[in-house]
Amino acid sequence: MKILRPAFLFLCLNLAAWAQPISTNELEAHIRFIASPVTQGRGLGSEGLEIASMYIESQFREAGLKPAFGDSYRQEFELLGSTPDPKAELQLPGAPQLKYGQDFVVFTSHQDLPDELKGELVYCGYQIEAPEREWDDIKGADLKGKVLLVEVNEPGNEEGGIFEGPVMTYYGRWTYKYEEAARLGARGVLLIHNDKRATYGWGVVKNSWSLEGFTIPEEYLGSPFEGWVTESVAEKVFAKAGLDYQNELARAETPDFKPVPLNLQAALQFAPTFRTVETTNVGALLPAQSAKPEQAPTVVITAHHDHIGMSKDGEIYSGVVDNTSATSVLLSLARYFSEEEKLPINLLFVAVSAEEQGLWGSRYLAANPPVSKEKIWANINLEMTNIWGPTKDVYAIGADKSELDGVAREAAEKIGLRYIEELDKENGFFFRSDQFSFARAGIPGLWPHEGPTSDNGVLDKRRGYRAGHYHQTSDSLEVQSTDWDLQGTLQIADWVIAMVEVLAERSERPEWNEGSAFGR
Repeated sequence: MKILRPAFLFLCLNLAAWAQPISTNELEAHIRFIASPVTQGRGLGSEGLEIASMYIESQFREAGLKPAFGDSYRQEFELLGSTPDPKAELQLPGAPQLKYGQDFVVFTSHQDLPDELKGELVYCGYQIEAPEREWDDIKGADLKGKVLLVEVNEPGNEEGGIFEGPVMTYYGRWTYKYEEAARLGARGVLLIHNDKRATYGWGVVKNSWSLEGFTIPEEYLGSPFEGWVTESVAEKVFAKAGLDYQNELARAETPDFKPVPLNLQAALQFAPTFRTVETTNVGALLPAQSAKPEQAPTVVITAHHDHIGMSKDGEIYSGVVDNTSATSVLLSLARYFSEEEKLPINLLFVAVSAEEQGLWGSRYLAANPPVSKEKIWANINLEMTNIWGPTKDVYAIGADKSELDGVAREAAEKIGLRYIEELDKENGFFFRSDQFSFARAGIPGLWPHEGPTSDNGVLDKRRGYRAGHYHQTSDSLEVQSTDWDLQGTLQIADWVIAMVEVLAERSERPEWNEGSAFGR
């Protein structure tokens, strides 16, 4: 680190001396440092991520911004890492000799479990409690200490369906299923995998739940065990209980459904391994131009600065698009507003960590904000920002769930862009980046995204990135800079500036739309 310090300071001094509006040169300088080999792919707990954090902190200091967290720019927290036991044994009546990875996967964040966990099996259908949609699968049943069998997704996931048709809502996500099971006091929960309802194959489940997973126990501990089983396993268990699985699934599609005790017992023996990892969010505050900034509204602007690090063979996952592109916008916006704009709202800029492990940095921030949560009006989250050139239209992921949709539209029109409806909703991007952590905390959020219309094939380049470079070593400076056009990145920065200005002109906090799961 000492060898790097002169070059590190040189970059900081150069950026501080640049002229004021945001430029592509400014954005590129940030990208080239944060995605350079010295940051080693910014893996959780790595020296490279610490170097990136140092760089971000230095930029906030150079911009003259105040530390966000008391007298510190850092919000440190610990993650608990849990590696599943590949020798885990799950006994389900009617389905003997289950193989880990082939028939089931399990995970836990509990470190003090007995050698064997047992519980009565109960089928809970989709396990949704949504009073605003007049849907309740639980019907007041006491499920404490039970092992729940649960469907992923939600009933009526076809066009014109009960929830939002083929577009999955929060109630359909596996994360909601686990959280709801924990709230109900379940001993364990097993999601039943079906390719169509999950929207991905069993291979995705096997690969994801065979790796180390992370949590912040103080924020979320979960049930003693959480896992998945294949649909064929579920069919055998139901048959043992004298029930036809497909018939019970059909009943789960109706509002009259209630939990079905199977009168069978599940048993699990496993020995996961644990470790703790320290990491940090890095944040700065630009106080409102007000006599009492602590009473002013706050807009939180975020981008995650972590990525997935290095392979066992030493290959670096640089994450140029994911998420250095967005971090460069965050830093440039912080500098711009500190020098150019005087607003009646507080601006909180935070580079959040541990996004790749499950949005944990933003989740910790949303649960422990350095300003009054009631005064936080919105989160603008920057993620995988366009590096392929300007577009003629834009959309904001998740904005249509609240009054932020009008804010995003007005801001787009303000800078001459056409605002369109969110694309690819079926991919559930709203739930897959840090704006979701704020939504869970009741704070409206959005992810600014370029639109499909351009003169230089931005849509095809975005699709090519997702298909061939996302979470690959080719998301590198060597590959991505060959034909990048950071005017696209700059366009998103300009749009965010306009959004902040529109929010600053409001007299009331943006509200969730009626019927939203997050506004209740």
